[in-house]
Amino acid sequence: MTETEKILELERAVFFDTPEELDRTCKRLGSFDKRSRALGLACHFRGLEWVKVLVQNGVVFKHIDMRQFQNRCYTTPKGQLYYALYDDFMFSLVDSRLQIRKMSYLQTKDNDLVPGDCIRAFDNEFDAVSHEERMECVRYFTELNDSNICDLQRLLYLAIIYCDYEVTELLREKGITISKSAREMLTGENEQDHYFFWYYCLNIRSMTAKEFLWSVEELSKDMEEKEKITVTAWLMDNIKPRFFFEPEVFECVLSRFNPRKFNQKQTMQQIIMKERPELLAICEKHGWLKMPKKRDEMIQFAADNDKTECTAWLLEFKNRTADLKAEQEKADKRLMQQLNADPNSVTELKKTWGFEKLEGGGIVITRYKGKHTEVEVPEKIGKEVVREIGERAFSPNALRLTEEQKGFRRQITKVILPRTVEAVREGAFYDCERLCSINLPESVKSIGASAFCGCKSLPEIDIPLSVEEIGLSAFLCCESLASVVLPEGLTVIKGGCFSGCKLLKNVAIPSSVKKIEKWAFLRCFTLEEIVIPEGVEEICEKVFADCPELKSVAFPESLKSVKNYKRKGWELETVFAGSEKVTVTVSEKSYAERYCKRNNINYITKE
Repeated sequence: MTETEKILELERAVFFDTPEELDRTCKRLGSFDKRSRALGLACHFRGLEWVKVLVQNGVVFKHIDMRQFQNRCYTTPKGQLYYALYDDFMFSLVDSRLQIRKMSYLQTKDNDLVPGDCIRAFDNEFDAVSHEERMECVRYFTELNDSNICDLQRLLYLAIIYCDYEVTELLREKGITISKSAREMLTGENEQDHYFFWYYCLNIRSMTAKEFLWSVEELSKDMEEKEKITVTAWLMDNIKPRFFFEPEVFECVLSRFNPRKFNQKQTMQQIIMKERPELLAICEKHGWLKMPKKRDEMIQFAADNDKTECTAWLLEFKNRTADLKAEQEKADKRLMQQLNADPNSVTELKKTWGFEKLEGGGIVITRYKGKHTEVEVPEKIGKEVVREIGERAFSPNALRLTEEQKGFRRQITKVILPRTVEAVREGAFYDCERLCSINLPESVKSIGASAFCGCKSLPEIDIPLSVEEIGLSAFLCCESLASVVLPEGLTVIKGGCFSGCKLLKNVAIPSSVKKIEKWAFLRCFTLEEIVIPEGVEEICEKVFADCPELKSVAFPESLKSVKNYKRKGWELETVFAGSEKVTVTVSEKSYAERYCKRNNINYITKE
């Protein structure tokens, strides 16, 4: 039997067989991958006796790193949407909403499963077991207390985000806490780690305000005092339309979530437009109005929009807290400083640049705040030298930007970097679609992932010899980029680096390169010729795929590995998939020649 047939057979047995018959089926099928879902189905639709049989036959919940915890959807060729179940089916213990209503696997022409493995089609309809029956299963796993069978820390997290009070209480009584990896993602700054956190945000959609408050309180129990839950766009999209402006929820979010991620000005303006002075009192409590300038801006905004209740509250707050004489003296002093200001002073530069000090000395530019489309980055700010261009410093996709700011950043056309810059970090110019001119000085050593991704108007870029590393997708979809010379010293061309560069015709690859990662030159529609120098040992999946004008490629004798792309249910794809005109030049009796023969790729041998 194929693996697919074994999966279907086991799940049929879960639904239709007695525990004794299920035991015989398990022993007959033996061990194979993707049995975790069968255990979840037994927990949710059958009960403890079926669960015990599966566990005794070695069926366990699949364990994966929290950062891979995600869901997926797929469509049939006719466009019908199917919802794929999660990689980890443990949520079936705490989600009372799951039902099967004649859903099906998606199958290919070879009768094999599409990646993701959706639910099997049955003619019958099945309803979930009672909550008490599911609790019996939870108690069983709790008594086993074996993380190789059921990770109780993950189960606690799922119970909290599905608001299953009884399961949460049971696990808490047993001393179970949220895992370290879950806490890191709830409180972390790296957006790429937020699949697991995104899953929590998604569940907020179905929560009441009371359930949300309870879940936040439970999640916070295992965090240190200084740890705060991170704020993402997904989180706010799911809270705001429903109950963000309820006082208890608003207070909870400001207390338990990372305050640095809030747009305070925008939030207070929304409160004023809703005429909610009781929420302004919460803003005051958390220090949002301690700056006189911000306070006076809110008073003016409320008055301009005829919001009388909020205007009255803000004026009363000002009369109650302000030292008017001290504020006036400070304002006069600031005015004199501005009149005498040097345009290159730190005070003036702060108006244009956001920046932070680096541990080893120097400054990283974190944010461009100016109003020019042609920009020159300063060499120094105060006594500190500018060493790096930070993550999304110029990108319209950076956090906490208004729509106006995003639109403006898309209009930037030219950037001049100083000779002191050593690194251009991840996504620094991501989606600067009008950028057509930028210099990379000889001091630059690294270019981060997606640094110039989506710079559609950039026709050329001179990468200096000093560059030692270029990150994933660094020049992805630079649609106007015509030619590239890569520096000697570069050892790896990272995945997707020049993918989607539609006008790229010439690429000079240095002899220092050892590996070209997957999709590096995918969909370079005008690429005609490329020489892979001696020294390159590995070429990964679909490096030159969908390059319809590619005619000539020279493979070196040093080549030891060329990887094809194989997806379950799909035909094998070579590195030249979709590049029909290509002819490869190889050395006689080399690995490259054997690869071409094996995959029916046109080739000629060197003289």
